[in-house]
Amino acid sequence: MEDVIVSDTYTQDHLKQLGDRLSEYIEKNINSIDRSLPAFFAHVQSTVNQTAPRLSEPEYNLFMDGVACHIFRRSPLKNDASYNEELGTALAQIKKGGGRGALDLVSGLYRILQGNYERGLVLLKKYQAQDPLIGSARAYCYIRIDLKSSKIQSPGEPDPRPSDMILNAREQLMEMAHRRPPLTMHPLLNEAERDLLFRIFHEVYEEARRWFPHESWFVWIALAVADREGDQRRHDEIIRDAMRDFPEDIRFLRVALYDALRNESIETAALILRTMIRVMPDNAEPIYYGLRISLATKKIQMYYRFRKLAIIRGLPPHLLHLLDYAFEVILGNERDVIAKRKLFYEYYPKLDYLMESLTYLEADIFSHDPIRERRGSQALISVVDRFAMTVLQIGET
Repeated sequence: MEDVIVSDTYTQDHLKQLGDRLSEYIEKNINSIDRSLPAFFAHVQSTVNQTAPRLSEPEYNLFMDGVACHIFRRSPLKNDASYNEELGTALAQIKKGGGRGALDLVSGLYRILQGNYERGLVLLKKYQAQDPLIGSARAYCYIRIDLKSSKIQSPGEPDPRPSDMILNAREQLMEMAHRRPPLTMHPLLNEAERDLLFRIFHEVYEEARRWFPHESWFVWIALAVADREGDQRRHDEIIRDAMRDFPEDIRFLRVALYDALRNESIETAALILRTMIRVMPDNAEPIYYGLRISLATKKIQMYYRFRKLAIIRGLPPHLLHLLDYAFEVILGNERDVIAKRKLFYEYYPKLDYLMESLTYLEADIFSHDPIRERRGSQALISVVDRFAMTVLQIGET
């Protein structure tokens, strides 16, 4: 084990190098490691202390979890429940605060892959209400156990009532909907394990929509999962269903509006904006979206109509001045752009960093090159939009 020591100086790069070398060592020596797990972890602990002496407790524990998970994945003994317990015990002995950590998650997913749903339920229990993907995996286990069980009330007569396992699955989902945990991704999962969680989630999501058609949280999490996967087709399907079933939910209206703007579907964006104004009649947020659509369409009358409303609704002056500048840039009025930029610097010197980044984009926008103009305009609108969203505190509600 001495050959895996990297450096006395702590850096994340050194720690990554150590992790890579440990992974290589584990793959080549898994059988000998399995025969002496406590001794191996003691060596790892000593090596980490030399390599990264100032490592924080959470970082240290995460690193040790990663080592244990890699051992589990490579071990020919991973099907043996007693080996899992032995590995978990060895891990807990060298972790600060003890515990099996992510080993429960990785081994629980492996049990699901094996079809050992009962054991999967036990191993994933501590995550049941804290993580939408893992909570859905537990609901999946209940559903699969039910499919394996007999549902015959009497010979030849199906029982129409939901089984205890199905009730447990529903209760698991109800608890998550009550707690509403955010979507999180566990850094120690490999690609296959993440894909398994995503696949299970999508299957359980269909059941959740059937069982709880009026619960929007499942739809919101499904949208987040689709975005995390980069699955545009699924994203479009989910937002279409959301707009049908929750037509006045501002979260879905926001997503649909930006989808329409991205697709240059201005008529669709305008229809969504009308709904937003009706749903939030006294709020500044829809007024900002009116200004945002004006930037996309370059419609002067529309811009100034919403600008008047923005003043009435109390949009901050620095945001209005920034939008005025951006609108002149998009229109290509170089002389007015210079005047607006100078005024912004004069009024808001603490925001000079923002104006400097936008000024840099002017070279593209005024280049008379269609490709550069389009690229620069999109970048400028994106910067202004992110700033506006922060100022107006627009987000999940």
